[in-house]
Amino acid sequence: AAVSFSHVHMYCDALKELHEYKELESKLNDFVACAGPALVREGGVDIESGRTAWLSLSDRHGNPATGQREPASWSPSGQDVVEQMLVGLGWRITGACEGPETRSLVVTSRDAEGVKFVV
Repeated sequence: AAVSFSHVHMYCDALKELHEYKELESKLNDFVACAGPALVREGGVDIESGRTAWLSLSDRHGNPATGQREPASWSPSGQDVVEQMLVGLGWRITGACEGPETRSLVVTSRDAEGVKFVV
């Protein structure tokens, strides 16, 4: 018998508004489209060019969800779990539900059969 699951459910103290995350997704999509291929170089990734490209997108997109931050001052602790899945894993929000007391988001990978997180 095969074992499978539908989703992983995570609980957090707070979520930002859906539109903030969707604006971040748009900025991330533009970053990959305009800077992604140019960042890859022999021996690794051109971090300085990536930093410059990311900061230049603030003119058009602002700083949704993450706020204005100096990339060098980033800390891995105390981060928003949905932001981390969007930025770090390249996943996207594919569902949302807003109730009177709670808000839930479904975050998934590109793989239709892949993991789904309900936050």
